[in-house]
Amino acid sequence: MDALKYLYDSADVSKNLLVKVSDLTFGIDITYIRQIIEAQAVLRVPDQPDYIKGVITLRDQVIPIMDMRRRLGFETKGYDDRTCFVIIQLGKKHLGLVVDSVVNLLDVQEADLSDYSGELDEKINAIKVNEVIIGVKSNEKSDIYFINPEKLKH
Repeated sequence: MDALKYLYDSADVSKNLLVKVSDLTFGIDITYIRQIIEAQAVLRVPDQPDYIKGVITLRDQVIPIMDMRRRLGFETKGYDDRTCFVIIQLGKKHLGLVVDSVVNLLDVQEADLSDYSGELDEKINAIKVNEVIIGVKSNEKSDIYFINPEKLKH
């Protein structure tokens, strides 16, 4: 039993929330995640990058909302019953990410990640995508791209 606890608590294992954006799966380290909420109306704010949809108020806090489809250069689509906002914490600030759906949680060992080698450059038209994606894990179904939330805001 102690061996399993050691394996799980190992510093090179992280738990990640898997989300869908378009037809791709992305992982976000759960240490950044504060809450997952239903998609809701967003108050537009002028003079923002096109991927910032606006802001919402959550528990008396104003939170900017980033459309991950726009941020990654995909065609936008309307919300459906699976669309949600993943609220992440970056330092003392919060940011809401609009994702198509939440898939699962996944434990990932650092050794299982490959470096991002630009395979999405044709598909993703994002600013500094090579900084946003910090690793890739391949499995029999598809690839999972792990993002660095700190780099999303650039």
